[in-house]
Amino acid sequence: MRETIIRFFLLEPINEHPLIFWGMVVVWLMLLGACMMSLRQQFGLSVSGRWVWFLVILLLPVVGMALYLLRCIVMADYSFLKFLFGPPSRVKKSMQSPGK
Repeated sequence: MRETIIRFFLLEPINEHPLIFWGMVVVWLMLLGACMMSLRQQFGLSVSGRWVWFLVILLLPVVGMALYLLRCIVMADYSFLKFLFGPPSRVKKSMQSPGK
């Protein structure tokens, strides 16, 4: 499998087995589409910033997607976690004593 992946990036797997090559191409296009749709939703980025990320992802496929994933993780809004873990303890205490 390792050799197949290496051949994929060297554009030689078509000689190995065409079905593997086209399967990897389909997966790659799906990942690329997911990244592009994610870029469209980044309202904090300027238009030029979106184009730079688009070019990085397109020209440096694996590295570009890894860097974009890292950026998304760092810049993410983790407010959804409050529904998993409940309100903070200071809010729980204020809810128990309504007179304060």
